[in-house]
Amino acid sequence: MTTLSRARNFDEIFNIVATCAQSLNFEMSAFGARDPLPVTRPTFSTRNTYPEAWQRRYLEGNYFARDPVVRYGLVYTSPLVWPVDARADEVFWEEAKAHGLATGWSQPIRDKHGRIAMWSFARSAEPISDLELSATESRLIYLAHAAHAASSRLAAVPPPGMQMSQFTAREKEVLQWAADGKTALEIASILSISERTITFHMQNIMEKLNSVNKTQAIVKAVLLGVIY
Repeated sequence: MTTLSRARNFDEIFNIVATCAQSLNFEMSAFGARDPLPVTRPTFSTRNTYPEAWQRRYLEGNYFARDPVVRYGLVYTSPLVWPVDARADEVFWEEAKAHGLATGWSQPIRDKHGRIAMWSFARSAEPISDLELSATESRLIYLAHAAHAASSRLAAVPPPGMQMSQFTAREKEVLQWAADGKTALEIASILSISERTITFHMQNIMEKLNSVNKTQAIVKAVLLGVIY
């Protein structure tokens, strides 16, 4: 989407997305993202055009912790039409509907820095029919991913705690075997190199990931998508 690629900041990106969503019959748009580090205090960023009364209720009730759409986005990457399984979260969905969010569509996204993001589009009117979904979902998916790509290009550097050097193929191999619980001696045998070389690679890995030990390095590598 040419207009998104020319956006100068996230505000412009969001406004373009919201306008496109409105043309597809979604009155409201929302974006949320979570950075993976630090593990105990991950940072969040949000932006939406939801009614102010719902935003206040959401914060006051700590609805982030119980929001079924958020729970879905932390696990899956396929699009979601909501509400889903309304009986399991009946109170939440009834409150959302009372505040104007009767139905919506969300696209979770994960990027190379380990961020988990989601674009959501909602409206107060009729549910999303199968016919409508068939006609518009491909455009919604493209819109969400194009917007995420545009916002990623605007970021000059990865978020705090993610400034990493490039990893060599050998370092990734060492990390993968270490993540499987192998010792330096065992990895050396598997890769047919010396244990000293494995230790050297692991020290480089720990330095690149700003980690104090092997365990922390493995956790960071998994969270940041260095190894899968």
